[in-house]
Amino acid sequence: MLSKKNFLLIIATIFCLSSAIVAQSFSWSGPTNLTINYGQTTASAAYYFTYNNLSGLCYPGLIIAVNGNVINNDLCHNPSTPSSYTINFTEGTHTVKFSLLSINCNTLNCYHAIIHKVYEFTVTVNFKIRHENIFTYGTIYVDNYTTPRNSPYDRTSNPNNSYSIGAIDQSYGGYNWIWNNSGINNSKWKRITSDGSEYNYSYDRNTNYTVQPNDKNAKLIAGLRKICNIIFQNNYVGLGNGGIITVNGSQYNSPTSSFQVVELNPITAEAVDQSMNGINYTFTQWSDQNQNRSRTIYPSDHQTYTAYFRGIPQPPTIAVNLTQNQPIRLTWTANPNGNVIYKIHRDIHHRATGWTHGWHIIATLPAGSNSYTDGDYIYGWGSNSYYLYYKVEAFYTIENTSSISNMISTEGYDNVPKISLNIPTEYGITSFPNPFNPTTTFLYKLVDDSDVLLEVYDITGKLVDRILNEHKQSGYHSVVWNTSNINGENLSSGMYLYRFTVKPTNGKNIYIKNDKLILMK
Repeated sequence: MLSKKNFLLIIATIFCLSSAIVAQSFSWSGPTNLTINYGQTTASAAYYFTYNNLSGLCYPGLIIAVNGNVINNDLCHNPSTPSSYTINFTEGTHTVKFSLLSINCNTLNCYHAIIHKVYEFTVTVNFKIRHENIFTYGTIYVDNYTTPRNSPYDRTSNPNNSYSIGAIDQSYGGYNWIWNNSGINNSKWKRITSDGSEYNYSYDRNTNYTVQPNDKNAKLIAGLRKICNIIFQNNYVGLGNGGIITVNGSQYNSPTSSFQVVELNPITAEAVDQSMNGINYTFTQWSDQNQNRSRTIYPSDHQTYTAYFRGIPQPPTIAVNLTQNQPIRLTWTANPNGNVIYKIHRDIHHRATGWTHGWHIIATLPAGSNSYTDGDYIYGWGSNSYYLYYKVEAFYTIENTSSISNMISTEGYDNVPKISLNIPTEYGITSFPNPFNPTTTFLYKLVDDSDVLLEVYDITGKLVDRILNEHKQSGYHSVVWNTSNINGENLSSGMYLYRFTVKPTNGKNIYIKNDKLILMK
């Protein structure tokens, strides 16, 4: 049986031993599984330490090693017992060791450490792969085909991990997006690694993806293709967007309804020359400056393509009515377009002398005219007669274009005295079109030979331009105004006033007319 003395000695020994054990222990807390966020290269982990009375140890230190490499101070270089420590990990599996050491208090040799406590464990570090649509946003399938994810979606992954991905037809940003298998610009999954290298992965809408070792910060992009709404239309100056146009070999009324075309897939269009209301319209160019009448378009967005045309009046076919010793009369069918006026051209050759006058305009007639009587000459022939040549020019005032009729030739004598069969019975002036842009034509008529003044003023009464200031013979006349001021500068949109002043040279009363003009740009 133990004596009381021996029992107390054993108790004291156990107490001392337990005190030593407690003094040499520590505990830690922190993660063993980490994920590197997308766009980052490492994941940070904070570890926390608790020590139990290290006062009995010489130069105690907590040594931290990752994969066999010490990453903090060792016992020979400022050993410490930190309360926390942050470690940055790359992807993969890492071995971490926490060792509580101290130096022998008798030798103080830091190279012969005393090991008190060691913890060794592994840390697994995953990374993120980003999944997104080609237009970045919208929804996308990742891991299953039932729960759409918001794009972009970052998934935690590690090498050789396999999972499902899928593309979803959807509407976004004003477009319908589809998985395209038309054979042109097909949809595909694309893999882009962190260094920017691109790889085509799959042409299947739904597929499985196996994670590669270098997939940290990689992207998987669903290559949906947008549906482009394409409209075709014509444009005629002063007439609008009517007529017909050919799309994919079939004719449609202009403007067409939207044709739905997968981006970068072809659609063909052809501008068609056509005639409307007495005007022949000829294609000039498309709204994107393309001058090919027939073209193939590979659209990349919603677009309206406009075919522009130049309008030329249909040429009149003239005939001549001849009666011996009567003035020469020209006839034609009037153009149905109210913006087509007529200019009468004449050339004269004298039979006996060979003298020629050359082509010149002898009259300007208003829209709707279908005949002209030349009071200067009467029909007949002989050694002293003239060869007379006539053409009628149809002039389209909306576009300042014209066409010339066939030429009519006959013979005649100078008509003395002149027979004034084409002399108006009253003075007058009109302008058309009005409103207008960029030009307007003034048609005016003179009963007598007169001095003519035509001026334009702004609404404050300031003189803008003087269009006419000259002597004119009686008859029908025209002049085109190009909306520039007296200095040749272009005028701005707005209302203007014109004044037409006629002073007959035979002393009759002066004729004055004021009216307004509207320039619209």
